[in-house]
Amino acid sequence: MNILKLKLLGTFQLTINEEPIRNFGYEKIKGLLAYLAAEAYSSHNREEIATMFWPTLSSKAARVNLRRALSNLRILLKETKERSRFLLSDRQSIGFNFSKPHDIDLSNFQELVRVGNNKQFRLEEICLHTVANLEKAVDLYSGVFLSQVRIDDSELFDNWLRVKRQQLHQQAVDACTMLLTYYEQHYSLPDMHRYAQKLLELEPWNETAHESLMKLFATNRKRSAALLQYQRYQQVLHEELGAKPERRMVKLYEKIIQGEFPPPQPSL
Repeated sequence: MNILKLKLLGTFQLTINEEPIRNFGYEKIKGLLAYLAAEAYSSHNREEIATMFWPTLSSKAARVNLRRALSNLRILLKETKERSRFLLSDRQSIGFNFSKPHDIDLSNFQELVRVGNNKQFRLEEICLHTVANLEKAVDLYSGVFLSQVRIDDSELFDNWLRVKRQQLHQQAVDACTMLLTYYEQHYSLPDMHRYAQKLLELEPWNETAHESLMKLFATNRKRSAALLQYQRYQQVLHEELGAKPERRMVKLYEKIIQGEFPPPQPSL
């Protein structure tokens, strides 16, 4: 039985039965597999897929190219008539067969952050199981979705890719923010530092992360480090967004200068 492992966060990687698959021939085969896997719970009209990947060709020529790409992809996935297939298709539609053995980092990430996207979620009710899942999700987010995949002649694919990247980026930011807030409430200083830094890797201008690090340094009597953190925030805010710190951050900076910042109390 073939087992598919697909890495879509960061650098694209495909393995079948632990064997890396690298010879894709051309970029659209990667893009096609990534799209079907990322939208795995839907079947897709062949005509629409063909138009997405070959928008400059006639409908007939685009469908011919799609058939060839699917044929090449089935070879890469080591599929035969005798073996179960990861791709399900008929004359009208095509989709990813989610019932077959697979390990897709994107799917795992989205499932792990699912609780964090619940509008009814309350941070004070978070359980250790949820914390563990969010930590796994953050660890899985190893880079921008399909960071090195480019299909220059398809505006539809490019638009889909941009929206997907934004959605996943925000989910990673939300997970980091939730973990940072949780560990602040529980006064776990190493974890506060870890997830503040993770947030800054995702968004160098993130106010929540800079504020947490300033407070963390100040309460550990590292006044110089706290002030330097503010200066870094001020600089990146100007360079990236052309903005200035909010008044709240300025007041925190002034308190640290004056030595007025009170140490936080551990949550009970």
